[in-house]
Amino acid sequence: MSPLPSHGKRINLLSDLVKIILRRQDKDWECFDPITLKMPGEAGVEPDTCFYIDNRQAILGKERIDLNVDPPPDLAIEVDFTSLTDVEAYQLLKIPELWVYRREELKIYLFREDSYQERENSRLFPDINIKKILPYYVELGWNQGSSIALRQFEALENFS
Repeated sequence: MSPLPSHGKRINLLSDLVKIILRRQDKDWECFDPITLKMPGEAGVEPDTCFYIDNRQAILGKERIDLNVDPPPDLAIEVDFTSLTDVEAYQLLKIPELWVYRREELKIYLFREDSYQERENSRLFPDINIKKILPYYVELGWNQGSSIALRQFEALENFS
């Protein structure tokens, strides 16, 4: 089934918002969308988008990412509209941070020991109220246009 416009636009907005934050923080990243992530012999997942930030250097120039050798992405993002993300499906991959956007709400899951735990704050962006600010700009982009939302977000003095 083809993704709906509401899905594609929201994931693009989320990805662009993360890139704005990373640029503002002067951090380098690699972003993949879509990508299949799996352990050999196991079922995989296809996050809507994912970011290598802390582990960016480890995957530069690679045609394939082998999670037996290479680290997982630092952040995976899913937008749920037609299907719901099974957070447990990500456990084998041990992606440190997983965001799931559903019905104007962003849930943040951090991987701890052997499972994901929902948290209020991002490990990657601890000084930003990600759960509050990103849904606002995603929905602004949906209702008024992506370029308007992204320009307004870029114009913020700080993201708190």
